[in-house]
Amino acid sequence: GLFSPQRAEHEFYTLRFESSQAIIPAGSVVINEFLASNKTTNTNTEGKFEDWIELYNTTSGDINLSGIYLTDNPENPTKWEFPAGTIIKASSYLTIWADEDGKITEGLHANFKLSADGEQIRLLNGDGSVVDEVSFGAQSADVSTGRCANGSGAFVTMVPTYGKVNVCTTATEDTVQDQDWTIVPNPAISGFVIKSRKAIASMC
Repeated sequence: GLFSPQRAEHEFYTLRFESSQAIIPAGSVVINEFLASNKTTNTNTEGKFEDWIELYNTTSGDINLSGIYLTDNPENPTKWEFPAGTIIKASSYLTIWADEDGKITEGLHANFKLSADGEQIRLLNGDGSVVDEVSFGAQSADVSTGRCANGSGAFVTMVPTYGKVNVCTTATEDTVQDQDWTIVPNPAISGFVIKSRKAIASMC
């Protein structure tokens, strides 16, 4: 017989395998907030009121989302893949427009829209394992659903806070209309002010 290596009882080969599938730990990136019925809240880069999904990086390091998938259909887990090189920075937010408009080059635009009647959103690894997911029922216009506390808590209805820390004040369509909420500026970069006829709250 022949051995490879020839002194197999004393020598051995070391083989290294690298997976081409992107894997990030469950809960490292979470679905933090979403707006499934955007009528007057904020617009995408084409000036259209569209649905959006906000992610939050719960870790202290940047995470590469290349090869990670986002879907609203459990039977189609690879419905939309993050573009290569997409980074969500440590303890930061990343918002995806659910507007079915892949022709827009500025920002992230998924190839599906959210149903205001209710459905499911899933964030998945390349091997199909779930990073985070949420199922929701019927949604009210211009009322978002987000985590309270921000990044870790249960989902509640709230005044939309696109790309910013969630303000844990529950909201319904009636309260939003009655109080005439506005966020200035929207979208915001370094801070924003939530205005109503009854009160003004600010976050930085």
